[in-house]
Amino acid sequence: MGAEINGVRHWRAYTLTSDPNHPEGHLSISVRTVEGGRMSTFFTRNIQRGATVFLGEVEGTFCLPHPCRKNSSCSAQEAASPPSLV
Repeated sequence: MGAEINGVRHWRAYTLTSDPNHPEGHLSISVRTVEGGRMSTFFTRNIQRGATVFLGEVEGTFCLPHPCRKNSSCSAQEAASPPSLV
């Protein structure tokens, strides 16, 4: 997810936490403030309703260690919805 801060676009990877079947197609992410974190501070303390944010391509890989721990579990979700900032 990207945002312009002082005229420079910055990016940070976040996981979607919204319902993929939201009736209005809203997307949500969960952000925890990290002291000194540029994007978390912006999203938790400075962003205003109606602000423009930028969405990027899916990135990275997800691999479980081999062999897996005995009590490992995994869940996955795929969603394609129109972006909206509420």
